[in-house]
Amino acid sequence: MSKRLRSHTVGSVSKHGNQAVQLQLQSSFSNSVLDETTPKNVNVVMEGGGGVNGYNLDGFNLPEHVVETILSYVSDQDIPNCRVVCHTWKHLLSSKSLWKLRFQKRGVEWNEIQSFITGRDSTNMWALLHSHMCHGILHKNFISNPSGHNGFEGWDMDVAGRENQWIIEEQPVTCSPLPNAPLFGRVDQCCFATRFGVKNFMVDLWDEGLTPALTKLLLPFQIKCSQLFSTRMDQQYNGWANWNIFLLTDDQNTIIRQLGGHIRVNFSIRSTGEWQKREWVFKFERDDLSIRDLETMRYVEFLHHGMCETEHMIEEEADNGGFKFSHTCVTIEGLPDEQTPAGLGPIIHSQIHGRRGTLRSSFRV
Repeated sequence: MSKRLRSHTVGSVSKHGNQAVQLQLQSSFSNSVLDETTPKNVNVVMEGGGGVNGYNLDGFNLPEHVVETILSYVSDQDIPNCRVVCHTWKHLLSSKSLWKLRFQKRGVEWNEIQSFITGRDSTNMWALLHSHMCHGILHKNFISNPSGHNGFEGWDMDVAGRENQWIIEEQPVTCSPLPNAPLFGRVDQCCFATRFGVKNFMVDLWDEGLTPALTKLLLPFQIKCSQLFSTRMDQQYNGWANWNIFLLTDDQNTIIRQLGGHIRVNFSIRSTGEWQKREWVFKFERDDLSIRDLETMRYVEFLHHGMCETEHMIEEEADNGGFKFSHTCVTIEGLPDEQTPAGLGPIIHSQIHGRRGTLRSSFRV
């Protein structure tokens, strides 16, 4: 039986019985590092399942760390194929040392991953690390345009035909400046502002590498959502704004879980114009309900809805919205694999009918 692997380091692999694997590498190596500029055929025999000195290179012992170095050059796409070549490769491709080497070669920060994730069962850990290499699942904002630095890219708009709806303020006006704290390396100073309308951002978790099988490996974990919001600091308007976060099935019609918030101002209340932060989490434990939810969960929808009524502003400041949103964020965070932390009550699950279908929600008491 033979398996064909396509990459710049591995030309072909043939398995002979249960005792040896014959490799033909289309690269040479020196001092345990591949030199891709000088193609050369090298025959390597791994006998008896390997071991530190179990590899033969034309009659010479090949240390395990050398094979590990070779496998560190395999493309991300070929890793699943390499794991089925033999038990030795499967073992090496599940080792933390190899993935640290792969991260280093690709300039990915190993310290981005929390220790209680990397400390889990190494047999399955490779899948999480592989997905992080391909998609950055463990250290990124899944809202690719959180503050309007790319216009309205990624956001769907519903303004019901009205004028003076959602706008982007490159520097927020009639409120305090945005804080300089970076969001995943970016310091955004712009914001979305509205008088009336709805906008929403849809995250496809499956396309982002978070398939049901992978999310089950992550358990326990949470989907953390946050944003900054502010309002005008004058008294020339009243209105309200809502935000909702939905976890949806692959047909986008059934709500699995939902969270949200609400703000309201009126003519008699003067806003401070300060930016406030709100955070929410969808927590997934090692329980039957979480596992059922993960089997069908595909989308995270982050929705903003605002309406303002103004006095004396429509003619003078037609482009100046009342409610501001910035730094909208959705991340995946692993959790320590332990019981409910002290001070938190049990999680209560409820099931009701939402605007799109059945809604299962969780809250603490």
